[in-house]
Amino acid sequence: MRSTEAFHSIFEEARNTAINSLVQGSTLPPMRRAPRRYVDGYAPHQFNQPTLHLLMGIEQVVLKAINKAPGSISIPQNVVDSGDVNMEQLSTQLFMFSAVLQEHNSSAERLISRVTKMSTIVDMLAAQGQGTKSLFSEVDMLLRLYLTVPMSNTTAERSFSSLC
Repeated sequence: MRSTEAFHSIFEEARNTAINSLVQGSTLPPMRRAPRRYVDGYAPHQFNQPTLHLLMGIEQVVLKAINKAPGSISIPQNVVDSGDVNMEQLSTQLFMFSAVLQEHNSSAERLISRVTKMSTIVDMLAAQGQGTKSLFSEVDMLLRLYLTVPMSNTTAERSFSSLC
């Protein structure tokens, strides 16, 4: 149903109905020009933020660990320097983290062959209970950091203004 042809047919039907019932016909809104700060449809600074690179690194590490991807798992330097996570425990837990997926697949109706989203990992950990979370405490901390870091200043500003 969602296609350009379907939209145009509905639009034409609404226009014809408006003409037949002496109501002002519907028109499409005018196209707005993109702001000057955008080049080729995106703001260049948008993808060069250090927070974004940190989050991408965390995401790659956790997804590699749960999918048991070949090769060594390198933890981003920003995470190492932050001091929020015990690195020895984290590397051990990441090595064993694929067991979470195996445990989920042993008890679930739908098997997951490859995890591609962090929300899937969070859902699996929540479904397996507090014992699994405490077993993978450093991975849980890494996930909490990942989920709570705002993607931009605007997100933080909106959150703050909603508190006032």
